[in-house]
Amino acid sequence: MGVLMGWRELSRVLVRETAYRASRKFGSGVSGRKYFLGGFFSGSMALGILFMSFLSVVSSVMFLSDIGALPLLMGALGLLGLFFGAFAVTAATNTILSEDLLKPISFMPVDEWDLRIALLLVGVYLGGASVPFLVIPGVIVASLYFKMWGLIFWGLVEAFSVLLLAFGIGYIAGSLGGKYTRSLFLRGVQTAVWLVFLSLAGILQIVPQLFPGASLPREVLDVLPPFSFGGAVLGLGPAILSSVIFVVAGALVFWYGVSRLWRMAGSGLSSVPVSPAGGRPLLRSGFFEPLLKDLKLLARNPRMLAYVVYYMNVVPLMIIFSFMRGSKTALMIPSLSLFMAGFAGAGAGYFYVAEGEGSLLLYVLPVTRGWLARRKAATCLVFSLPTMAIIATLGYVFGEPSIAVTGIIIFLLGAIGSSLAFSFLAARGLPRSPAVWTYETLREGYAGAQIIGLLFVIGLFLVSAFPVFVSESQGFHSSLLMALSASIAFFLVGLATIKVKDEPL
Repeated sequence: MGVLMGWRELSRVLVRETAYRASRKFGSGVSGRKYFLGGFFSGSMALGILFMSFLSVVSSVMFLSDIGALPLLMGALGLLGLFFGAFAVTAATNTILSEDLLKPISFMPVDEWDLRIALLLVGVYLGGASVPFLVIPGVIVASLYFKMWGLIFWGLVEAFSVLLLAFGIGYIAGSLGGKYTRSLFLRGVQTAVWLVFLSLAGILQIVPQLFPGASLPREVLDVLPPFSFGGAVLGLGPAILSSVIFVVAGALVFWYGVSRLWRMAGSGLSSVPVSPAGGRPLLRSGFFEPLLKDLKLLARNPRMLAYVVYYMNVVPLMIIFSFMRGSKTALMIPSLSLFMAGFAGAGAGYFYVAEGEGSLLLYVLPVTRGWLARRKAATCLVFSLPTMAIIATLGYVFGEPSIAVTGIIIFLLGAIGSSLAFSFLAARGLPRSPAVWTYETLREGYAGAQIIGLLFVIGLFLVSAFPVFVSESQGFHSSLLMALSASIAFFLVGLATIKVKDEPL
């Protein structure tokens, strides 16, 4: 019993510290107690389990029209569980290793076996426990509908194998974090991996539209794990063999991930100190040195960099893609440029959070909030330039050069204004006393203003795009005029923040 309480207490300590540190590293605006809202972790495992169970049942009902759709049902639930589980475990283990959360515990009289169990269970508490419930409830509903009780057996086997594979992938990916931070190339690889994780939903949305006629042959789908579990229910021999191989592969990946995670955790190689921002570049009044400093800070944190790129480039790209409507695409460029410009400034808070521990140094330097707001706005504007390039390309390809140039002008004016305005709000919301900047330390006024600003931008976009939907080419000039006027207004609002009385940090 004493041993049991040992790893339980250690797990609680690690979960609490991991959730707190991860809320800072993710910069997602959630507190440690709400680290994985909804499907991952939200105060208790029970809520995550209920959410996943609801999602599983709803997905199952959608596939009940045909018994032949069982491979699709089993495959969809398995892939979704694999994604959620691997993401949750990767985030938890990466935070533990990169933040060296095991070091303080290692100095305590703790049994090594208890510490190993506690390390492995952090992923369970922070989202992994809900993974099987993406499969089991939906399978139970399908088995009751089709009266096929063997479906429950194969559903349990699939849930168990997906859980093992998700945890194995999570342990491997999470253990690579410390090594990646030592190499520029490997940090880039880790950033790309995080972008794939974050963008998976968008990829699944875009690919079918790019290849509308593409589909896997039914013979391939029936034997492709985890779709093969549905074929195993139907008694297909190749599907049964494929499912068994998947179970064995999941167990092997899990075993390798566990051994690698403990090897990295015990080697002490995961600690990579990130030097705070130096005083010399901060005191220089030039444009490029503060910008380069922000880029270096983000480059040292691949996960934060992935979040910035995702919310400032990938999400806008998904939105733009969803509004591509053939001949109307070029006509939508002015209103889309306005919307993306207003959206660009909303990411200004990330560049404050990226300071990390270095924010403590800023309080002892002669830095003002206005100076900081302008520098962070410049960094925000630089990260939004790829979106501008995409808009200009669409205007040129689907329209003509004049539309591309118009889109660039509208975007630049609006993005400059929104970046300055949102950055100014974030700077005003910083703590008055020395503190590590996180989304939790920014005052609530910034989050509220951010939401109101985005809603206002959405409203302007709908108003400016309305003439195009009503009369297409006849309404283009009205849409262009409204979008240009709104972007000029954004620009003037941004300039007005510069004139506000400055104050020390």
